[in-house]
Amino acid sequence: METLYLKRDEDRRVKRGHPWIYSNELDVARSPIKTLTPGATVSVCDARGQPIGVGHVSPASLIAVRMLDRQRDQRTVDLDDIIGERIRRALAHRDRLYPEPFYRLVYGEGDGLPGLVVDRFGDACVVQTSTWGMERSLSAVLAHLDEVLAPATLIVKNDAGGRVAEGLPSGVEVIRGASSATVLESGGEFRVDLAGGQKTGWFYDQRDNRVRLRPGYAGARVLDLHSYVGGWGVVAAQAGADKVICVDASPAAVEAIEVNARHNGVADRIEAVRGDAVAVLESGRDQFDIVVLDPPALVKRRKDLKAGRGLYRHLNGAALARVAPGGVLISSSCSSQIDADTLFADVRAAARHARRDIALIGRGGMPFDHPIHPLLPEMEYLKCLFLRVE
Repeated sequence: METLYLKRDEDRRVKRGHPWIYSNELDVARSPIKTLTPGATVSVCDARGQPIGVGHVSPASLIAVRMLDRQRDQRTVDLDDIIGERIRRALAHRDRLYPEPFYRLVYGEGDGLPGLVVDRFGDACVVQTSTWGMERSLSAVLAHLDEVLAPATLIVKNDAGGRVAEGLPSGVEVIRGASSATVLESGGEFRVDLAGGQKTGWFYDQRDNRVRLRPGYAGARVLDLHSYVGGWGVVAAQAGADKVICVDASPAAVEAIEVNARHNGVADRIEAVRGDAVAVLESGRDQFDIVVLDPPALVKRRKDLKAGRGLYRHLNGAALARVAPGGVLISSSCSSQIDADTLFADVRAAARHARRDIALIGRGGMPFDHPIHPLLPEMEYLKCLFLRVE
């Protein structure tokens, strides 16, 4: 195992528990980082040569090392043991919290496994790696999943855009089993495409938010924008909504909405519409008791923050115009570059422009299966605002 050394006084943040080491914090004269294989396991020491821990190295990335462990004897560290131990710990945590095996099983640094996401769908698992370290450890990850779960379906879905920054190739591999599954959530059953759908096929992060307003759906007219396969819309219809219009730009998503509406016995109250959300909002005048705005990430890089915030303001302004007086706007953002206060500021600005009075009646976030590393606030990417509109 090669050893990397930090510059003098650059060890404080890492010793306090931060899991990332940036390239400009390394003493390059003593650290052979450019000669190392991407994803190799390295020992990290402070400027005095005192061991700090071990991690995965990424020579070409701004984040040069992602820490894995600070406790073990670095001379005897076994990466396979670390991965197996962390997966078993993550599984035990979820099984204590969820009565059914449908959840995010591993969430990166929150579970001590940087660069790894695993979503569980009953007897199916979808694995995503976003760093060279986890890419090189993929066989160990799959072996431990087989050991603790033996899933009938196992898919490696590495087509996310975030892999580009690491220089990782893109691809999807169905190792075994079917490419689709049924998700049980909030009393509903949802057919999802694990191999071809968005992300891992389903968005567990909105689990709690979808049901938070459940009593308010009764008798309501609901507009669900960026609906994907109908998670919000089906829950609303099951809770007694009179009419739900689900809007998504993807033909496959619209088809899935219709399938899930029929499967859950609410097809008579759900209409699936293919279209751009802004175009749909601006082309009609009908108002709804509840409007759900759950767009994809509109800000993916800090340099896009100004333009992205403009998009959020425009989208929220158009949505506010379609909320009936006394109704509710549910506005979400999954852009990690935008925090909850910034989102609320942009919604307030949209309300002023639209001449609508709003009141914040609740905030939503991420569920228990998305643990946040305390020194990585950007992991808490999802914000959800519940707003009464007058």
